[in-house]
Amino acid sequence: MKLMQVMSAGLLAVAPAVTMAAGGVGNQVDLYYLSAGVDDGSSDENGDGFGVKGNFAFADNLFFSGEYQRANYDDSDVDLDQLRLGVGYNTALSAQAVVYGLVEFARAKIDGPGFSESENGFGLHGGVQFSLNEQFALNARLGYVDLGDLGDGVEFLVGASYELSKPFGVFLDYRVTKLEDDTGDVDLDDFRVGVRFTF
Repeated sequence: MKLMQVMSAGLLAVAPAVTMAAGGVGNQVDLYYLSAGVDDGSSDENGDGFGVKGNFAFADNLFFSGEYQRANYDDSDVDLDQLRLGVGYNTALSAQAVVYGLVEFARAKIDGPGFSESENGFGLHGGVQFSLNEQFALNARLGYVDLGDLGDGVEFLVGASYELSKPFGVFLDYRVTKLEDDTGDVDLDDFRVGVRFTF
């Protein structure tokens, strides 16, 4: 996970939760592989999984977003499922830069040997994307996530996307969710890489 963090930070890359051409959100579906980590202060565990996410514009500056991903942590045989559904607003700062805000419903479910727990919550996010050219974009996002009894705290994403040839592209991103509750702190680290279909 440390190597992945360094790679992601070095790219200054995008959180492709929103992929935008200059002036607006684009319609897209992303399929990705997930390398996941969880650190509760006393242990640091790694796992992997898969996910799908997408954005769908429904007005000049408004869009829907959705995401589902599942991670399995190897040592404990615990599964973490996350579902997010949101509505966002974006506006162009210039021909290359777009800023956006996103409000989302969030659901997390943890399954392990002999137990299962699920919590509903919400997320509030703001971000900016900068298009270096017609193919390559950088993006960063900062927000707050509340997952009920699982905790709440700051979340950030960085990543990058590259359009190969319409409708195909590739992306990577790195997301950190820092949750805090009455029992302590938990950091969730997600490194995601996959393919993108735009339409």
